[in-house]
Formats: sequence, structure tokens, C-alpha cells
Amino acid sequence: SADSLSLKELPNEAQLAPMFGALAMDINKDAQDEIFMTGNFFSNNVVDGPYCSSVGAYMNFDEEEIKVIRGNNENGFVLKGDRKGLAIIQRANGGLALLSARNNDRLNLLRINADMEVAKFYSDEYKAIITLDNGKKLAKESYYGSGYLSQGSRILLLPSSWEEISFITTNGETRSINRGDP
Repeated sequence: SADSLSLKELPNEAQLAPMFGALAMDINKDAQDEIFMTGNFFSNNVVDGPYCSSVGAYMNFDEEEIKVIRGNNENGFVLKGDRKGLAIIQRANGGLALLSARNNDRLNLLRINADMEVAKFYSDEYKAIITLDNGKKLAKESYYGSGYLSQGSRILLLPSSWEEISFITTNGETRSINRGDP
């Protein structure tokens, strides 16, 4: 319903440079996505010079405010330079990582050093409904791309309070997983 949405002003810290790579994921397992962002723009006109104030950032949300945490050495989310994409992948050892490429430069891999529980979408599944232990339901969609020029693993990061996941195919079929399933 319309009354369940609220408009909030985006903090200035999230607007220091153009942001192109964005990825919504629940990294702290609280059943609410954080948004990770990379950006900058070096190919604009000569007079203005490059827009290069971004070092990467992520946003946390609560009912009162949007908190922007800029990338720094302490949180390890430092992605400087002209960047357009950001994606999450699951590595061969099961760990997770963020990938970001700097324009005309190398690919960066940032390992996620948190113990995350994940589920994988099958190729024909596009949506998952996560039921939490309090009965609340979260809808998550999976795409073959995850933002501007980004494509990562089609995985679902699970909140610590999940009880059941129902994956939905493009044909309307469902596949369910319960926490206690083997």
C-alpha cells in the first residue's frame, strides 16, 4: 500500500560523485538490505575535470535515517578510480566476494569476511519469498545482471532469522527449502 512507503532525503555523503555500481544485499543478516556503491566519472568534459570523490560507500537504513559509510581501510570497502560495475560472486571455496573493475585497469576482488548463509537460484527461478521466524515475508528477485554493467552469481544471502524459502520460476512453479531440511 502507498502508506507503507516513505520518502527520505539521500545524504550528501552518497552524492559526492556519480554512482554507477550498486548492489543491494543483507550483509549483516538483519533481514534488511544494505546498498553498496561504486562510482566516479573520468570521461566528462575537459573544463570540469573528472568527478572522482568516491572511494566506495555503503548505506544502512532504519526508520529514522539513512547512514552512509564511506569506504576506508578499517571497513575494507575501498574502491577508488573510475568504476562502473559491482557484483557479488560465490568463490570455489564457498566464500563470497565483491567484484569491481576500474575503467581500463584491473579487476578488484574484495572478500567478504562474514559467515554468510546462502541459497542459489536455479536458472529458471527469478524470485524468492523468504519467511522469517516472526512470520514476516521478504520478496527477493534475482537477475542475470545486478546493476550498471554488473553481472554476478545468482545467490540469495539469507538473514539469520529465516525459516523457509520459496523459489518461484517463470512458469509459476515453486521450490521450497525449510531451515531444518538436510
